[in-house]
Amino acid sequence: MTLARLPVAARAQQAAAAIEAAIRSGEFPKGSCLPAERELAVKLGLSRPALREAIRTLAERGMVTPRHGIGTVVVGEEHRPLGDAFGRALGGKRDAHVQVHEVRELLEGAIVRRAAVRATVSQRAELKKLHRAYIDAGNDHDALAHIDADFHRALARATGNPLFETLLAALRHVMTDAQKAAMETLSTIEIAKQHAAVIDAIEAKDPDAAVQAMEKHLATVRGALG
Repeated sequence: MTLARLPVAARAQQAAAAIEAAIRSGEFPKGSCLPAERELAVKLGLSRPALREAIRTLAERGMVTPRHGIGTVVVGEEHRPLGDAFGRALGGKRDAHVQVHEVRELLEGAIVRRAAVRATVSQRAELKKLHRAYIDAGNDHDALAHIDADFHRALARATGNPLFETLLAALRHVMTDAQKAAMETLSTIEIAKQHAAVIDAIEAKDPDAAVQAMEKHLATVRGALG
């Protein structure tokens, strides 16, 4: 599984495909951690920035998730058939990013409404930990993207219903480049404040406030999409 002879521009994309194949084959089973960044970069013949881009691609597909203090964890691909179906339904439409966001607004509102009344003590602590990590990431866009995805996945887990996490992963599977680029234009400080408002509502066990906080957050994202 070496990519040393590939053109530089293709390495990150091919690395993502190679790691995905290894996950599907069972070389990296669900629940396991990928090898350390340096080890995996050497194995694939990649620069570490190119490997980080490959990992980011896989995280956006919902196949892995970077977890602070643990590493990059394989989370499987239960969402993949649904994500593929979403992709076929969108069919490369020019306004696909708008349609994905409309569904995301409905889904994440339902998620935080339930998380507000169902989140456990440890799940609320995890949300706070991710919020702190987001603030500490500064202007590292790769880290911010990973942590933001982890935050929204943690909200879905806090519902106690695994289908919410699967649906969210399937939506992320069809997020467009326009959506990803738009996220990088948003104010980190503003997003952190909006995440904090969601957490505060969940801490208060206030479903209506949680929905309002999430709606405000997603309205900001929608504004960046244009």
